Amino acid sequence: MIIRCDACDLVYDDAERDTGCPHGRFLSVEDQARKDAAIALIVAGNRVCFAHQPDGPAHRILAVNFIGMITLDDMVGEFAPHIFVKAK
Repeated sequence: MIIRCDACDLVYDDAERDTGCPHGRFLSVEDQARKDAAIALIVAGNRVCFAHQPDGPAHRILAVNFIGMITLDDMVGEFAPHIFVKAK
């Protein structure tokens, strides 16, 4: 929700910022964009392929961490969501 602070008159989205002044961000802009992209992949069907292999094996997203890195159910490590496409 968009809020205007009574103390400093700053307008901010309380989903992205703390409600106490000086309204420090929960996540950096880059981390928030990464997390949004990861969640969009889950909403699109939770099965992804590597972008360079769009017809390759599909992987199920197991988890998204706090900064938006993806964990797959059949691979070790964390991956950035921009390297995936929705599986067909």
